[in-house]
Amino acid sequence: MRLRNTMAVLLLAASGASAQWEPDFSGYVVTMPAYLRLNADIAGASGLDRDQLANVTRLRLRPSLTIPWDALFEVEYEMSGLIQSADQPLLVEQRDIGRQVLDLRWTIAESDHYAVIHFIDRLVYRQRASIGQLDIGRQRISWGTGRIWNPTDLFNPINPVNFAKIEKDGADAVSAKVFLGTLSDVQAVWNPAENAPANYGVRFRSHVRTFDFSVLGGYFDSAPVAGFDLAGDLGESGVRAEFLYTGLIASDVERYAKLIAGADHQFTPELYGLLEYHFNGAGTSDRQAYDIEGLFSGSILNVARHYIAGMASYLVHPLVTVSIMGTLNIDDASQFYSATASYSAANELVLGAGVQLFAGDMGDEFWYYPFTTYLKLDFYF
Repeated sequence: MRLRNTMAVLLLAASGASAQWEPDFSGYVVTMPAYLRLNADIAGASGLDRDQLANVTRLRLRPSLTIPWDALFEVEYEMSGLIQSADQPLLVEQRDIGRQVLDLRWTIAESDHYAVIHFIDRLVYRQRASIGQLDIGRQRISWGTGRIWNPTDLFNPINPVNFAKIEKDGADAVSAKVFLGTLSDVQAVWNPAENAPANYGVRFRSHVRTFDFSVLGGYFDSAPVAGFDLAGDLGESGVRAEFLYTGLIASDVERYAKLIAGADHQFTPELYGLLEYHFNGAGTSDRQAYDIEGLFSGSILNVARHYIAGMASYLVHPLVTVSIMGTLNIDDASQFYSATASYSAANELVLGAGVQLFAGDMGDEFWYYPFTTYLKLDFYF
């Protein structure tokens, strides 16, 4: 009888544990056919036709498994295809991935006019507990509060000019977070680097009344960094700021600061507006010294020092949204404008279109980019 009771307890425990193994699966397909008209001088120097066609298609699969003992295993796999009429790379893909030490990217097919690759962009084990959580593997670590720029996001923020980029790249890291109370925690991150010292940082996050804030410090790209961010309400508007200083206590690295300050407002249930200023201390006001190669590779996001951007979106119909955005490089007066429209055709299907316009004199930052217009289809499952 005792053995029978023991077996019953074990079977009940096993069945309870097995009930916690919960698989999940989701994903999406995005395709973006685009027309690009290159700058006449750049097209002539590179031997390309000014009129170019390209298409970027992404299939992203996101399986996950909830594991007993409050754990989770997540994978995000992507297959990406690029077809272009040019026989040189166009500005629709940025390939520099500085926070990944494991090579989990493979080429299926490649030529002058097309490329098909697949890669693992998330591969993380998450262990939760009442006091915090531990993440190990390729993961998304998103710091900062800015809507357009994120100086304190030290893990591959997205260049707003790159319309084909959808997800932030995963970082190979160990991240430990300790909960300190409601909306308060401390997060420590260790990110190994290839052929360089590892990156690591600590971020404390909390709130005061209607303002959330965080302070951070660490060592990234062989330099010490320190910074903070905050976001909250000022009257009926939202305000946010970020500040990052690199090289504070080091004498052998370049010292510079980056910051953003912005505000947004929901003017009506349909109309939303945003304004954001960015100071990029790592840039230069001399366009002859612009790091254009770093800009196009994706290792940096901007080359000048002072920027301002504005954005507005309007809900034309419950299923239709239009947005416009303008960015001014204050140093050289070049400009970037974009407009998008999206239509939610179904719960799983969104249709959209967009256009990007650039203006500037020869050698200005936004002089290098091509006029672009594109269609977009998003299907979620």
